[in-house]
Order: sequence, then C-alpha cells, then structure tokens
Amino acid sequence: MRLSITESLTPGAKLGKSIYNERGNILLAEGLTLTQNMINRLVFLNIPFVYIQDSRTDDIIPAPTIAGGLRRDAIQTIESTFMDLKKI
Repeated sequence: MRLSITESLTPGAKLGKSIYNERGNILLAEGLTLTQNMINRLVFLNIPFVYIQDSRTDDIIPAPTIAGGLRRDAIQTIESTFMDLKKI
C-alpha cells in the first residue's frame, strides 16, 4: 500500500484504506476501484492524500492513527458538546 496525492490518481486505482467524512462515516470503502468522478469529488472535498493498493508495496501496512470506533466516539462527543453550547 502506498500514499498517493489525490490529484495524481488515475481511474482504476484501488483504495488501500477507507476514506471517512467529518462525521466518521465511510465515504469510500477500502478496496473500491476509483473512477474519475470519485477522484474529482475527493479533490473537491480537499482530501489531499489517499492510500492506494499497489503490488510493489503490498507488504507495507500503515498503522491507523485513530481507531475507527474511537474516531466515531470523538466526533459524536464533539458534536454533542457543540450542540449543548449552542443551546446556551
């Protein structure tokens, strides 16, 4: 797996890691084959880098920076806190 600049992606590339939105929901799942429309949308969403499956680097598996469950819990806590502050 390798890190690739989103703007340099080409259709047919396979995602090496899922891409999440700001709420922790999966936008594009790991293993998905990218189309030009998907790549354009990633660029539009200002996602600068993605992990791509690559046979030359299959043995490289980056450690997750934040576990999926922890990411979702943190996002929900932050969102809830802001909503509570908005009520004040």
